[in-house]
Amino acid sequence: MLNGDRDPGQAAVEALALRTGLDSLGAFRITSPGGNKIDFSASAEVTRAGGGNNDPAAWQAVIRVSGAQTFS
Repeated sequence: MLNGDRDPGQAAVEALALRTGLDSLGAFRITSPGGNKIDFSASAEVTRAGGGNNDPAAWQAVIRVSGAQTFS
């Protein structure tokens, strides 16, 4: 976020990445600009992202889907 506040979604993914076993699965929803939704369970791994010296702080995560996906 441009004002320095932590993004709530980013914080949630970071918290999920610290969990292990079945507790490491969280609920995710991806919504397209047209309103289509994909719901699924997944685990997360926060990884280091690259960037230049003058770039904003980089952040990335790997999301691994577990089980069936629901489309609506």
